[in-house]
Amino acid sequence: MTTQTLLIKPSESDFVYFSINDAIQQVDSLLLKVVTAQEYTDQAANACLEAVKYHFAAPGQKVRAKLCLHACMKLGVNTGDMLILAAVSELLHNASLIHDDIQDNDETRRGCASVWKKFGVDIAICAGDLLLSTAYGVLANYSNPKLLPKLITTINAQTRAAIEGQSSDISYKNNQKISLEKYAQIAAKKSGALLSLPIEMALIASENVEWLETTKKACANFAVGYQIIDDIEDIVKDAGNKNVRQSININFVLKDLGFDKPQHEASLLCQDYLNQVVNYAQQLPKGSGQFLLRLVETLKNKLHSASTT
Repeated sequence: MTTQTLLIKPSESDFVYFSINDAIQQVDSLLLKVVTAQEYTDQAANACLEAVKYHFAAPGQKVRAKLCLHACMKLGVNTGDMLILAAVSELLHNASLIHDDIQDNDETRRGCASVWKKFGVDIAICAGDLLLSTAYGVLANYSNPKLLPKLITTINAQTRAAIEGQSSDISYKNNQKISLEKYAQIAAKKSGALLSLPIEMALIASENVEWLETTKKACANFAVGYQIIDDIEDIVKDAGNKNVRQSININFVLKDLGFDKPQHEASLLCQDYLNQVVNYAQQLPKGSGQFLLRLVETLKNKLHSASTT
């Protein structure tokens, strides 16, 4: 069964009426079908497929798929390719979630037991690996082979960046002092790389590659802003005990650097990063950065709430 046979394509005349919600439903269907299209013959191996089904049964917000779909619609990417690229975005993101939960020892995800907690670490590693592999496999039916080298190298580069960010986060987690520059670098790579990728793929698909660097800057700043807000909300959890901190947290970074009011300073920093997102996202062609701008508004509201509690 090929990827193309799994797609339900509206006609070109229907494209304008093809909403994000319609597209998300098709992406959801495609995700599950491409991963579980063929059962393994070994019962133990099938546990990996069950773990993947279990993970997808608790739906996330599909932010990366929506970023991709919105940008593709704005840039005129055809429906089949749009769904494939959105699926790639979600497959990579969900692979990272499964692996992150193992590394962070998080026992829940989306209100349910995390994959490693329910199926064990070994099966969870295999499930994440399966999603990573499938992300590349789903590209096999992309309509324009000439664009595949650029798409594949970009996917690889941003996946590598996310891995580098996660590795640095693990390495620096118990470091008592870290510079603001290093904090921003880690957040930008760990979260920003796979957030930028969906829009980057839409730009490549529509042959607007001159905007790739602007997209990377927008999403890197978004990732740092998001991380700061998350840190403000998680200050107690991240504190751990007096000897070992559980995570890098902007409040501790600023305190170690001598700031008297670290949370206030963190809020100001976050505002600066989010303003930079707006600056870059507004430059993207044909309104392809509009969904990112909506996310910025959500973060600004969240920052206000976090700063006043």
